[in-house]
Amino acid sequence: MKKPIPFLSTILLMGLLVSCQKEFEKTIAFGNAKGMRVESYDTHIDLGKTLTLDVDADGTDDLKFVSYYDGPLGGTEYQMLHLDCLSENVALLGEMTGVEWYTHYDTAFLVASNGHITVLYSTLSNFCEKFSENDVVHTSNKFVLSESNPNDVFSIDDYFQSNTHYLFIENKNVGPVDNVLESNDTTYVWDSRVIRDCDNFPTNTEKYIGFKITKDGTSRLGWLKLNLIGDETVNVHLIETAIQK
Repeated sequence: MKKPIPFLSTILLMGLLVSCQKEFEKTIAFGNAKGMRVESYDTHIDLGKTLTLDVDADGTDDLKFVSYYDGPLGGTEYQMLHLDCLSENVALLGEMTGVEWYTHYDTAFLVASNGHITVLYSTLSNFCEKFSENDVVHTSNKFVLSESNPNDVFSIDDYFQSNTHYLFIENKNVGPVDNVLESNDTTYVWDSRVIRDCDNFPTNTEKYIGFKITKDGTSRLGWLKLNLIGDETVNVHLIETAIQK
């Protein structure tokens, strides 16, 4: 009996390996543990803290929560909270959508009893709604993270993006508080504010964030279950992670 030639043996072996590669469901429902490896947590990520997650337990971290104070030198600090994909193999569920945001400029003149004049220049960047019809309108395309509930379904073919995704940015004045110019009998003051809480992930309610991990040519779906607790500032209560097994 003739032995298979080496080339043919290699082809047969490759075909066998491909045929043995596990197939995962292409659509899953949030909270349905069938076919999932679920890891329970009761972890709080407070302001100033970070947490990294190896959701597929392969020894490499996949996702990272980062919560910290930010702000310009001499200005008011405000909380920033984001969720980072730590490699291009990890991506979060969402959609690209067109958004509008607005800039409102205003000037106020305040005259004191001694005749001293204060000129206040205000800039208000508003991500929620127009302040007046004179606002400058900006348009852009933006990735919006999906805010999912139990039994919502998502698919391997849905839109995912690998990047840094901001979950919460605190509303605060962002201009330096000492941004003042004195000139003879007049004081000039510049004030800058940002309203953006409408752009934040929902707070004080349990939600799911979907993700997809692709390694060695195979994609698996999973989720994070969490609650952002607080109002002006928040901490993350991580409840569970899950990934197809």
